[in-house]
Parts: sequence; structure tokens; C-alpha cells
Amino acid sequence: KDVPKEEREGTMAYVCDIWVRLVAPMTPHIAEEFWHKMKREGYVSLASWPKPDKRLIDPKIEQAFEVVQSTIADIREILSLLKEKKASRVHIYVAPQWKFDVLNSIREAGIPLIMKDMMKHVMSNPEFRKYGKEAQALVTKIAKESSLWDHSASAKDELEALQGSAGYIQEEVGLEVIVHRADKSDYDPANRAKNALPGRVSLFIE
Repeated sequence: KDVPKEEREGTMAYVCDIWVRLVAPMTPHIAEEFWHKMKREGYVSLASWPKPDKRLIDPKIEQAFEVVQSTIADIREILSLLKEKKASRVHIYVAPQWKFDVLNSIREAGIPLIMKDMMKHVMSNPEFRKYGKEAQALVTKIAKESSLWDHSASAKDELEALQGSAGYIQEEVGLEVIVHRADKSDYDPANRAKNALPGRVSLFIE
């Protein structure tokens, strides 16, 4: 809603142009109909095949939106376990930036995925050491779960992706969605915020 109308329309036109070309081999008649409604010249069947524009590829943003999809899957799984219990709201806690910084520091230093080496590296940094047991628990998680290793999105990336997708998540799971920064939330009745990790939010459903 904060994006200018012209920019939104331009983005939609760009996406639709590519989409119609991609579906043309599978649904040629529908694709041609859309092509002409979009006032494109000639036939879509003769149009050039879309090529990826590397300028528009941002792995960090893609990872942030992967978090959105995994969050929806996690909420659905929890709801399936609740069965008869009614739920109306889900609180989503995004990990604080310092946890992302720990992960990046280990990765950039080239520390091997050996808990002892990672722990020594992290706890030698006073900025991380001040988090004490939380920092130690994070290192243990990183050592045990290699899926965290490749995550390069920031806390800001994840927070913006989840906040921007709150309406979409709500439609998918049927619950009111409230997104929190784990280190800034004033509502955490089940003490779930501390469990949030880079690439993996923590959830509280009520």
C-alpha cells in the first residue's frame, strides 16, 4: 500500500507479460487471449521466451519469503494438533539481529561446523558473550542444524517480509496475525520469543 500506484501497475504488467509467455505452451488459447487483452503485438506463441534478469534476483529477499511459506506450514501443523481447541490469533516472533550476526560471524570467519570451535569463536566476542546462555544455545543449534548455515537474510528482511505478508498468512491459516520482533515484544505469555532463530520464527497460537 506504500508503493506508488504507477510502480505497482508497472510491476504487475511486467509479471503478467512473463507469466503469459511461460504458460503459452500449456494453455495456448488462453495465453493468446490474455496477450491481446494486454495489447501486445503479434502472437504470444511467436514471442521470445523470457530470460532471467539477474538484477532482480536477491537471495536474501527470496530466503525471507521462504520463511513466510515455512511459517504458514508450521502454523497449519500446530492447528492440526490442536484439533478441537479453537484458535483465533497467531503471534509470530522474528529472531533479533544479534542471532543473525552470530551466524554471519561464524560463517565469515570460516569456522568449521564443529561445536567446540564455533563456541570458542562466538564466546570470545564480548558483543556475543553478553548474551550468555542464549548465545551458547544458539551455537548448539547452528552446529546441529545445518539448514541454518545457508541463511543469509537479516532480521529486517524477515520482519518486513512477514509484516508485508500478514494479510496473506491470515488468509492461508484463518487466524489474526501479529508479527513481533523477539527482542522488542511486550506480549509473550508463553515465553516463545527466545526460541526464534534466523530463518525460523517462533509461534504462539491462542
